[in-house]
Amino acid sequence: MSSIADLLGRFVWHDLMTTDVEAATSFYTALFPDWRINIVPMEGGYDYHMIGAGGTNVGGMLLLDEALGFPSHWISYVAVEDCDATVARLEQLGGACVLPTMEIASVGRFAIVRDAQGAHFKLFQMEFAQELPARPAIGQFCWDELLTSDIQAARAMYSELLGWESAEVEMPGLGTYTLFKNDGTDFAGGMSLPPDSDAPSNWLPYLTVDDTDARAAHVAELGGTTYVEPRDIGGVGRFSVHADPTGAAFAILQPLEK
Repeated sequence: MSSIADLLGRFVWHDLMTTDVEAATSFYTALFPDWRINIVPMEGGYDYHMIGAGGTNVGGMLLLDEALGFPSHWISYVAVEDCDATVARLEQLGGACVLPTMEIASVGRFAIVRDAQGAHFKLFQMEFAQELPARPAIGQFCWDELLTSDIQAARAMYSELLGWESAEVEMPGLGTYTLFKNDGTDFAGGMSLPPDSDAPSNWLPYLTVDDTDARAAHVAELGGTTYVEPRDIGGVGRFSVHADPTGAAFAILQPLEK
């Protein structure tokens, strides 16, 4: 059983901030039939749609107020020991706090932040440990990938902020890829956005699947969008990148059998 100390610096949760919870629920539960959605009433009068997969909770969905002007998106949580202190250090390193630290009773403290290149994520000071499977089951999150305007600056910031180690590897067809490590274990990646890209820097979550091609085809049938057609990553598996019908981007990965 993991302790909170074991999880510090790791991605431990994912939320879908969506302009249409009903449409998103229909899409993802059709794409991942083993997902279970449990509606949890929260303080403040809103509902949190808890996502269960592979016998454990892995994330949630929240209604995003369109008046805020933000598109639907996934946001990833990083476990930290002290949320307020980490926010302060992030700001010293050129990042910014988007939503000041808030507390949810019996869950923990969190803040929405962005790094110096503009990629958003959440800092999460946990009240209890969330078990991270060694090999994620179908429908569980398995990877987070930073797509950024300045990968070298991002590597330096995350190392200073969260203690991440990093290494560069060459990915056939993808160029130079950064692996982020925590206690020697690869748990996330990063790469530069193409020079002609108009997308902002962002963190992209990956979900585990059993058949990338079949699931990618189903994305289209369900009204989603495909950004990257299914392709192989040598020694890793087969992946593709999509957006749900509300516009939130995500990737899917069929890992190689071990």
